[in-house]
Amino acid sequence: MLIEQSVLKGRYRIAHPMEEGGYGKVYRAYDQGLKIDVAIKETLYEHADFVKGFQREAEMLAPLQHEALPKVFDTFTLADQAYIVMRYIEGENLGDYLKRQAERRVDVSTALTIVLPVLDALEYLHSQQPSPIIHRDIKPSNIRLTPDENVFLVDFGISRASDTTTSTTSTPRAMTAGFSPIEQYEQDDPVDERSDIYALGATLYYMLTGFVPHAAASRINVDPVSPLHEVENSISPRMSEVVAKMMAIRAADRYQSINEVREALTTVATPAPKIVPAPRDTAPPSW
Repeated sequence: MLIEQSVLKGRYRIAHPMEEGGYGKVYRAYDQGLKIDVAIKETLYEHADFVKGFQREAEMLAPLQHEALPKVFDTFTLADQAYIVMRYIEGENLGDYLKRQAERRVDVSTALTIVLPVLDALEYLHSQQPSPIIHRDIKPSNIRLTPDENVFLVDFGISRASDTTTSTTSTPRAMTAGFSPIEQYEQDDPVDERSDIYALGATLYYMLTGFVPHAAASRINVDPVSPLHEVENSISPRMSEVVAKMMAIRAADRYQSINEVREALTTVATPAPKIVPAPRDTAPPSW
């Protein structure tokens, strides 16, 4: 754990922790070199193979340039910790945004306004050469909304270049109950673009109903996930059908690309800019 006001790597002054997950913490900090606010993700690694994997991730993420992705400025390891330094995105995550809504959910138009920029970011990631980049942890806390109504897909600590011919046994697989597809529960199962499609579908389900869907592992025999239009009768059967296909248990039954998802979603409703973001963070950082 990083101490507030401490200086990491002789450059990054730690302000305060922002979020915490199973694989590490994210801190707000001040880059004394560039003189800008940054977000620093601290990840604990437990074996030497992790370091090699982390270094590959750093090389993969650093060149990325997309308006819905945070810029990666630096990556390094110290002692038994690995760090990724990214642009600080002002605002709140989607999970917190939904908690502020009267019914803890949003309508279809608002949901699409938020999701379409994420689709653009995923299409960019999945089109990378020589291998697509798979985010592997799409969920409400990893979608960030700014006071200017921009949408960012964040937290790339477990992203990987896709390789369907080999398993990623040298590094842990993150799983978030309700949002991770079934293939992320098995170490040897390949994870590809369709894995991100499942997670985004589960995120849409949550946005439209206020309920986290049942974990993929519990859906194999008898699926307890109710169709969207049965949970919320204002949702059309067509929208329910699209999200259900995104969340199909078997990857072969899902949409096979982000472009297919976009085409399906844009036939449902026209997005409208109805995001009401949290006020700007006017409190001075605690440096």
